[in-house]
Amino acid sequence: MHSYLIDGLTVLFPFEAYQCQLDYMKAVVECLIKGQNGILESPTGTGKTLSLLCATLAWLEQYKIHNSDSNEAPVQIIYASRTHSQLAQVVKEFKSTDYNRMKITVLGSRDQLCIHPEVKSLENSADKISVCREKVRHKTCLFHRNFEMSKPDITKLPPMDIEDLVKVGTQKKFCPYFAARELKEKADIIFMPYNYLLDSKARRIHKINVRKCVVIFDEAHNIEQQCEDAASVTISSLDIAACLDDITKVMKWMIESQSLTPSSIISTDDNEENNIDTNALTITQDQICSLKLKIMKLEELLDNMKITKGNIPSPGDVAFKWLQSAEIDFNPQGDLQQLQEINQFMTARSGSLFRSKGHALLKVAEFIETVNPLDENGQPCFTFDMDAQRKSVFKVYIEEESNNNNNN
Repeated sequence: MHSYLIDGLTVLFPFEAYQCQLDYMKAVVECLIKGQNGILESPTGTGKTLSLLCATLAWLEQYKIHNSDSNEAPVQIIYASRTHSQLAQVVKEFKSTDYNRMKITVLGSRDQLCIHPEVKSLENSADKISVCREKVRHKTCLFHRNFEMSKPDITKLPPMDIEDLVKVGTQKKFCPYFAARELKEKADIIFMPYNYLLDSKARRIHKINVRKCVVIFDEAHNIEQQCEDAASVTISSLDIAACLDDITKVMKWMIESQSLTPSSIISTDDNEENNIDTNALTITQDQICSLKLKIMKLEELLDNMKITKGNIPSPGDVAFKWLQSAEIDFNPQGDLQQLQEINQFMTARSGSLFRSKGHALLKVAEFIETVNPLDENGQPCFTFDMDAQRKSVFKVYIEEESNNNNNN
């Protein structure tokens, strides 16, 4: 290792650094010491990633030494890049540094990390999420149960990328997805794709708190589009109608299940993980009736909206007022959670009990959460006194679909 003193900070570098790398590390260190933002650019092939990692981790190492007696939450580094393949390369670079003893984790989706055969076989990502959550809630996933029992050992794992974690999880039969999230709590550096950081829904799901973090965006030239995508949503009257149809199907099941004995509802197959019982839903009949009335009101409001010629946008607070008028409960444990729970219930039992997997329920839930996003603690990102900001930064387009003449 080669040692360089940069603005009073000793930085260890795996090779003899070029001047452009020293200049780059000096700029990184300056931003970190001053606690300011920085936009840094370096030509391809100049060792930008290695320079960025070494300078940042050298600073973090010194910061931890000087603040070891502090009662404050530890500072973490969040390293975001566009794709998991890029992150895998960054982790490889990390392993070549003298800082590879530091704790890391790589956050990924169930598409990359789930090893449950049934969940892996599902093609739709939303279905994987729903079935996984249902299995975890009912404690029917062997890999999640093993993860819960293996937490002390998991926290001692060496630095590894997603492929390494999946390989170890498969060998030891613990869930790599939840293991990555567990490792996040004590990690010095957390690697993740852009959207996990920029999308408030993803931040809440993965419990990503950026308040005590140094955030690094690698290859940041497409961040603007990522932000637009994360804050945009489309919903049609067909989606809402399908959502109401799904809610009605579950309401009928709840009524019919009351007349059945437990033995006629619960599967007799000892290996069946999707037993259908009257306790499968925590939502009550009164709650699901109330939810249906609210979605019906939302449907009515959208159907009554006038379509403006020339596709002229409405102010950004219009969509929020729709939800308010429909009396949608923005509490994290309110209507949003109920829509997600019904979706999980239907997806886990599609084919055996329902033809639909409840995708429309998630469309409505996504609409609610995008219009009124929640932070990682489940609190609204916008407060009720921020209507002016909603008007200025968001636009609502209401148009007629050419194929079926339904309103968007």
